[in-house]
Amino acid sequence: MVGIGLIVAPIRVLIFVVQTYPPLIRDGSFRAIATPGSESFNAPLAALIALEAFANIFCFAFGIWLIVLFFRKSRRFPMRYVVLSALSIAIIVADSISIGALGIDSPWDTQGRREFVRSVTNLLVWGPYMFMSKRVENTFVRT
Repeated sequence: MVGIGLIVAPIRVLIFVVQTYPPLIRDGSFRAIATPGSESFNAPLAALIALEAFANIFCFAFGIWLIVLFFRKSRRFPMRYVVLSALSIAIIVADSISIGALGIDSPWDTQGRREFVRSVTNLLVWGPYMFMSKRVENTFVRT
């Protein structure tokens, strides 16, 4: 199950990034929000969008690196897996708090709740398994 989740996660992030950020750039929304003097200028929102994009790209790259560690059976995999799981939760919570602080409606939408529950469940189930399982200990032995 962990292997399937590892492969699916970066694909999900990539789909989200491709569906979310290029349209904002193409239709000029991001430029309007980020350009001082424009009617829609909102520096905090522009910064939040840029940070979200960076966080998603970082998680995508981290996920690809985890796949490499997983298939190499690296002993670094279990801890890095737990770190990414915890980081995902932190990003979701920080994003929700930031959106709420900006006064944007629906800071905790259905998708955000779903991602949060998925991430917490993932960490609660697989986190302890990574550290207590004899199978994990015997599998991830290479440097």
